[in-house]
Amino acid sequence: MDATAFYHGALALSRIYAEVLGQSEPSYGSFDGSRVERTNFGYPGAQCRLQSIVAGWNRGPRPSC
Repeated sequence: MDATAFYHGALALSRIYAEVLGQSEPSYGSFDGSRVERTNFGYPGAQCRLQSIVAGWNRGPRPSC
């Protein structure tokens, strides 16, 4: 899979997630700067999920949101 297809798919998946949970739509131009105080065993916000997917693809550190 090339990077363009991956980024398009990651954004589409995150947008579906946001719609199901009634959250605002994530975008590559936004950033979730929240920090968790303890381990979140639930699901993060859609923007954080997008950032986590992209960080994994780029082999970067996991976001702290």
